[in-house]
Amino acid sequence: TLRTASGRSEEESVTGLEALTQMSLIMEVGPEEPPGNPVYDFSHEQLRSLVYDETSLARRRLLHRRVGEALQTSSRRFRQEASLAGLIAQHLQLGGLEREAADYYYQAGEYARSVYANDEAIEQFRLALNSGYSNSATLHTAIGDLETLNGQYRSALRSYESAAAGADPENLAALEHKMGAVYHRL
Repeated sequence: TLRTASGRSEEESVTGLEALTQMSLIMEVGPEEPPGNPVYDFSHEQLRSLVYDETSLARRRLLHRRVGEALQTSSRRFRQEASLAGLIAQHLQLGGLEREAADYYYQAGEYARSVYANDEAIEQFRLALNSGYSNSATLHTAIGDLETLNGQYRSALRSYESAAAGADPENLAALEHKMGAVYHRL
């Protein structure tokens, strides 16, 4: 991922990593993901913040796009796209690719919902909405369903009403039924 994002050759990347490790600016950490690839991190959080703040906006956007694209490629190769969707979306959004980020935020929400991480799923679906996901009615419905499960009935009603405002006519009956069920719970 680092090599792809940097645009450097493998030899240049390894030489740079070794130099930064020797200066104790970064360190090799944690398990290898995927096996055979070491993981690096900054030696201190303030150092990470300094480097990020000192990097120009144009360079940050370029690097975020490259990291997002590298994560897309590797996640497909290792069949981890669903579990990495939120991270990919974040990098694509910071790289200025809002539409692509919206699709990945939606995937991240679906993945979170599949593992019963309801609050995380709601957050990812809202990020997809804010990023301009093409089918807002689907997102509002999903958010309403999760809020209902969480017992947030007033919020669920608002989500269902937002979904109904942008829904196709053939989906209105199902949404009205969901709203009726929430009113019944209230």
